[in-house]
Amino acid sequence: MSTALERLLASIDPERTLDEVASRSDEAFNSFRTDKAFLTRWEELEELGARFYCHMENRVNRLRPARQPDLRVDWPRFKSLLREEYGPSGDKLAFELARTGAKGGLYGVLKSVSRRLVDFWARNEISARVSLYWNRLTTDERHGAATEYLRKYGNLLPPEITENDGLRIRVNFPKVLSEHPFLVKRMRQVGR
Repeated sequence: MSTALERLLASIDPERTLDEVASRSDEAFNSFRTDKAFLTRWEELEELGARFYCHMENRVNRLRPARQPDLRVDWPRFKSLLREEYGPSGDKLAFELARTGAKGGLYGVLKSVSRRLVDFWARNEISARVSLYWNRLTTDERHGAATEYLRKYGNLLPPEITENDGLRIRVNFPKVLSEHPFLVKRMRQVGR
């Protein structure tokens, strides 16, 4: 019989979260259509960015009914991801890349936004599952879950965060759980 912690960790395993969201994102990305290879006007980036963000959100998050792009909502979200990817003037740099074709051009810009979305949506999904799990536990169960985690996974963590009976882990346990799939994914990649 598995413990509640084991069931949570199985539900947030990278194959069920990170890889699943990435797979849905790839399908969504490949189904996005545009008749442009280059952009010549700023308004084209705004319109295409809003359309792309909405398309990805509809497909990856399986929204039913699918919503229509809204320039006032979707462009700021897209622009925010450009700035995360390329820096404070990321939207301007992305336009130049899409205009000139440099560094993958428009395709490269959309691919970079797609990668950012995968991380964002996967983290949200993991965080929601961890919160649901954590909020159902009593104080004693929370302490027991942290102890169980340290016993099973403490050897994979840096010694400075497991010292003092794992106090840093115990204090930040929901955050530790939210980062667990990323730790597991990195470990699996090392083994390849």
